[in-house]
Amino acid sequence: MRRAKSSSPAGSSDRRISNLLKTIAEEMDLIRGDEEQVAACCDHFRDFVGLPPSTSDMGHLEKLARLFANHDGTVSGPVFTLLAEMTVEVMRPWPLLDTMLGVEDEELQGQTLELICKLIDTDRLTITDDVLGTLASIFSVEEDLASDAEVTRRLTKALRRYFKKRGRRKGDPLVALIIKEKRTSVRMFLAGLLDGEGTRVSTISSRLLLGPATQTVLKPYLDFTDAGYVDHLAIRGIDQGATVSASLETAAEEFGEKAVRDVLALVGWERANLGIRFERFLKVGIPGSLPLMVSPQQALLFSGMREVTVGDSCVVAVAQGCSMSAEEHDAGGDDPIGRFRSLNIVHAELLGEIMDLAPLDLAKIERILGHMDRIVEDYGTLFGAVSKEVRILPDVYGTLKRRVREELEKDDDGFGVNAEATRLLQMFEDPRNLGEVR
Repeated sequence: MRRAKSSSPAGSSDRRISNLLKTIAEEMDLIRGDEEQVAACCDHFRDFVGLPPSTSDMGHLEKLARLFANHDGTVSGPVFTLLAEMTVEVMRPWPLLDTMLGVEDEELQGQTLELICKLIDTDRLTITDDVLGTLASIFSVEEDLASDAEVTRRLTKALRRYFKKRGRRKGDPLVALIIKEKRTSVRMFLAGLLDGEGTRVSTISSRLLLGPATQTVLKPYLDFTDAGYVDHLAIRGIDQGATVSASLETAAEEFGEKAVRDVLALVGWERANLGIRFERFLKVGIPGSLPLMVSPQQALLFSGMREVTVGDSCVVAVAQGCSMSAEEHDAGGDDPIGRFRSLNIVHAELLGEIMDLAPLDLAKIERILGHMDRIVEDYGTLFGAVSKEVRILPDVYGTLKRRVREELEKDDDGFGVNAEATRLLQMFEDPRNLGEVR
C-alpha cells in the first residue's frame, strides 16, 4: 500500500529527518539509551518518508542503516523494525541489507539474515553475484553465525527455493551452483550450508567436483571419512585433486591403505589437501645422549660403533595442506579488502612454515617461496601507491630468491638442503627498512 509523504516542503522534511537521525545517534551513543525515545523518532521518521521512498528518502534510510550497523544494539530494536519495513518497499533493498549485515550484535545480525530470507522467499530480493559474495564473506568471518543451525537451515532453504525456481536442471540447485561457481569463497560458503544441513555428497556430484580419475583413486578415503562438500572443495584445490591423489597412491603402495585412512581421519582433508608423506625412522641409542631418530640410510653410519644400538623403527606421517587456493587469491584481486584478508592468511601460513620444526625439504621450500611470491605481489598492489619503499620490495625479494635458487642448485648430492639455503629460508628478521634485509 502506497502512503503519501507529509505535506511539509521538501527542505523542511529533510531538516526534520536529519534532526531525527541526530537524536537517534545520540541515544545510541549512550551506554543506556532511551529506547522509547528512539521508537518515537522512528515513528516520526515514517511520517516524513513516502512509500515507495524517493531518492532523497533513500539517502536518509542509508544513513539510518549505517547508524544501525555501527552501534552495539542496546536500543537498536525500533531502528531495525523501521528498516525492515522500508526494505519491503524499496525497489533495490540490497544496499540497505548489505549495510545492516555489518552490525556487530549477533542477535540483530541473525534477524537481518532472517529478513533477507523473507525477502528472498517473496521475490523481493534478487540474488546477484554481489549478494552471494557478501553472504560468503559474512559467514567466513562470523563463526558463531555460521554455526547457528537455525540460521543456516533457514538460509539454505531460501537460497535453494530461489535457484530452483530459476533453474532448468533436476537435482539440488545449490550443488549445481557450487560446481559452476568460479569464486572459491562462494563455493565454500554454499558447501558449508550443505554440510551443515547434512546433505551427503552423491557419487555423481563427487565425480563432477573432482573429475572421474581423481574421484576413483580417492573413493576409498572419501567413503571412510564421509567427506562432505567442504572436504571436496579442499581436495579440489588448484589442480582438481591431482596432487593429493598421486600422493595418497604412493603412500598406500608403501605403507598400506589403512595407514592413509587413519591419518586422513585424524587430520582432515584441509590439512592434507597437498598430500601425505610417510617417513620411516630408526631409534639409535648412544651412551650419555638422548635417543636419536634417524632415517634407515643415516642409521647405516652408526652400524658397528661400540655401545651404539639401533633399535625399533617407527613411521612418521607428514600431512601438507593449504586453506586457500591460488584460485581464491586471484578471485579477490580487484577487491582491496579481500586481497588484504588473503594476505593475512598467507602471511600466517608462511610463518607456520618458517617456525615449523620439521626438516627442510624441497616441497617445503617451494611452499615458502610460493607464499612469499604472493605476499610480495599483494603488498605491492595494496601499498605501492603510498610508500616508495614498497616499490623496491620486488627487487629486494628477487635478489633473496635468486640466492636461494643458486644454493639449491649446489645440492646435487642427494643429502638434502645445505646450511646456507636453510639460513636464507628460515631465518626470521625484523629489519627497520628494506636496506637492512639480509
